[in-house]
Amino acid sequence: MKRFAAMAIGILLVLALPACSDDDNGPANAPQPAQETTAAAPAAEVTITIGVITDKTGMAALSMQPVDQALEDLIKYFNGNELIPGARLEAIFYDGQYDPAKDIPGYEWLRERGADVIFANLPNTPVTLKPRADSDRAVVFALFASQHAIDPPGWVFCMNVPISAYANTILQWVAENDWDWQANGPARVGGTGWTGPLWEEILAGAEDYCKNHPDQFTWEGGYLTNFAMTWPSQVEALKSCDYVIPPGAGLLTFVKEFREAGADAKFLCFESQASTLGATVQAVGWNAMEGSLFSFPNRWWNEDAELSNLANQLLTENRPDAAVAIRQSGSSYLGGITEWYGVLMIIAEAVKNVGAENLDSEALYRTASAFSMAFGDCEEWDFSETKRTSWNYAGIYELSAAEKDLIRKDPAWHSIVYSAE
Repeated sequence: MKRFAAMAIGILLVLALPACSDDDNGPANAPQPAQETTAAAPAAEVTITIGVITDKTGMAALSMQPVDQALEDLIKYFNGNELIPGARLEAIFYDGQYDPAKDIPGYEWLRERGADVIFANLPNTPVTLKPRADSDRAVVFALFASQHAIDPPGWVFCMNVPISAYANTILQWVAENDWDWQANGPARVGGTGWTGPLWEEILAGAEDYCKNHPDQFTWEGGYLTNFAMTWPSQVEALKSCDYVIPPGAGLLTFVKEFREAGADAKFLCFESQASTLGATVQAVGWNAMEGSLFSFPNRWWNEDAELSNLANQLLTENRPDAAVAIRQSGSSYLGGITEWYGVLMIIAEAVKNVGAENLDSEALYRTASAFSMAFGDCEEWDFSETKRTSWNYAGIYELSAAEKDLIRKDPAWHSIVYSAE
């Protein structure tokens, strides 16, 4: 992986000695006017302000708190190790409360307070902000990706891929590795979640994939609800499925109701469900989620890899009293470290290109549009002039009740499947 080494800035001070005279104008030791010096003053350190639209008090606050903590710890790490020479990072947060109506007010509030770049933690935010960001030519980096945020390519860069692509990827893996459709016929698949871009896209993507592969899958239906926390009708509709995409928010109540109804489908999960995994298994037990399959691009806590190791290190150093609880809560802190690390490296590269004092949205845009990173093996991600999503590969994990953890199910990295065809 590229690394930006800490650079020491040497400052040369040119000192002039006082002149002495022994001519007829006075004693040899008489004080003389000092010569002017040309000593170079130390360059002022530039503050780069990151404005973050997050959720502190709304429905996603439980998942977003570790994400915000990860960014704070990562900024401390970059500043402490001088990974962006001549610049210091700071973050200011706006509580969007998982309310799309607050996205534009939050964007304006952060920019009024000097934000040089906007980070969007919530799934609705990049969709809402895209027209404004494109008009203002202001770079927005988002944790979630939606087709509406990336098409056409503009000033929103998503540190992820559309969640429908994860549905395609995991369904392809299931057909090749988990369900013998040639012997058993097509697997019955369905799902549920909250109304909004994130779950609308994933259920539509899963439906398209199933309908494009009728020999492998039968789509039993996608059932959206307006922020409900109980799921009686959805459970009834999905209980005969072989695989179910469960909700992210409300996961624990859905799993509880689903298993109490006698349904034994295997769950197909992504980062959204992984972010609240701890609360879910604490409430319903590991056996209720046994065998669930997860697809996401970053490593898991128990893997020996660069960014999972960094996440463990920063968590232990900065939050020792909460470290165990944060790890057990799920993927939010780990995912925050992984995705925001990439963005901070883009900022570092832009500063290297133009200098900290010249950093602006244009410089960030040019740098991001041609930036790539490799995290080892096949975990590379990149952006381009036409590509506004990051990851190119995903891993497959399985929940083990015996291990009380997620275990890498397949050592290979699998190409993200963008098309349902």
